[in-house]
Amino acid sequence: MPSEIRVGVLNGSTQAGQAAELADILSLLGYKVTRVADAHRSDYASSQVIDHMNNQKAAMTFEKYLGKVEYLGKPEDATTRSEDMTIIIGSDWQAWKEKQKEHNPH
Repeated sequence: MPSEIRVGVLNGSTQAGQAAELADILSLLGYKVTRVADAHRSDYASSQVIDHMNNQKAAMTFEKYLGKVEYLGKPEDATTRSEDMTIIIGSDWQAWKEKQKEHNPH
């Protein structure tokens, strides 16, 4: 259930405001957004989901809101975190959103 998943959203693109935009969408869908920030770099070509829970099925549900994502399983150096999933928005998200608008103009 979305309400049980704590999500951090990081902007890894050069397009300002992407993390806040996705965080708003996820909050409306019931996810607990625990962090909204810029990633440590802004040159991610594709969006990524880092799964701190080791639950790929839950992680891949974010493709509904991001398009195709790169799935990164639980990091080996993972420690207790304030989030279950970390989403890094890549530069591909803007193009995916535009494509969605074309297919769903309403």
